[in-house]
Amino acid sequence: MEAKTLHITQNDWTLNPISKGNNGSQFSADDLIDAYFNGRKDQVDNDNKLRLETLNKNLERAAKLSLEILAFIRSSGFSCEMVYMKVKNIYQFTALFLVNEDDFCKDEFLSVYKKSVEIKKANNTESTFDFTSIITPANPHFDPNAVLIDGYNLSYGGKLHVA
Repeated sequence: MEAKTLHITQNDWTLNPISKGNNGSQFSADDLIDAYFNGRKDQVDNDNKLRLETLNKNLERAAKLSLEILAFIRSSGFSCEMVYMKVKNIYQFTALFLVNEDDFCKDEFLSVYKKSVEIKKANNTESTFDFTSIITPANPHFDPNAVLIDGYNLSYGGKLHVA
């Protein structure tokens, strides 16, 4: 039995356009490409909007938790000079508390650590939010620029407004 050879040429291809509707007109290749890119742009816009909403919601939540820890520090009679916050990404935030060095060395200050761990455990329950707190003593050699370089672009040194 003799093997048959199959010959396919470019001319064997036929473009089968999609109909635009009941009137029988057809979509051109340009119409399809435009629809693809418009849909892609809409998806990117929606993704960016969702990311921005998530960032805003999580940043607000991290700021609230930072102020909760700050309020505990101050209500416990300790001094906190400044709170810095690092936004690692839309889900991860780190608050850095710069506290009085003498307060930091007191045994009673351990209650602040305990409270910060409780807050972290109570609020880091979702994969879309992670809050970390770091408490460190202030010293005369502290350089705020070093903190800025490390990504702590937000700071809070204001008064605490308790509602």
